[in-house]
Amino acid sequence: MEIVISLVVLAFALTTILLVLSHASKSSAESISKSQAIEILELTFADINAANLNRFPKSPQYLIDAPDGAAPEHRELLWFDGEGRRVEARQDAYFRCELTFRQDSRHAELLHLHGRVAWPARAAEGREGHQTELLTSLLLP
Repeated sequence: MEIVISLVVLAFALTTILLVLSHASKSSAESISKSQAIEILELTFADINAANLNRFPKSPQYLIDAPDGAAPEHRELLWFDGEGRRVEARQDAYFRCELTFRQDSRHAELLHLHGRVAWPARAAEGREGHQTELLTSLLLP
């Protein structure tokens, strides 16, 4: 009888440990993806700012059309793999990065940049399981 009780307790403990490990693994993977998404946004913002400061027509790293203030709104769609490298095709991507530039209506030299990274990239737009957003403003030269 004592052996049966010990086996039941052991089975319950092992099941609990496996469930906790599974949850921890999933939580860790989600945190890694969110950190990668934030890093993508920070790097694209820095790339656009570099183009803006140097008056390049395209950003140096990701070749994003640099905002020039001529258009009141501009949108860029970029694809990134799971390691944060830019890819050209949606089927090769894990992250979808949408950048929207809006010129300030009261201050022509101010440009607002909204970035949204969603994943998985293959999901229908607006139906992604996860997303993160950042906002910033740039002074136009």
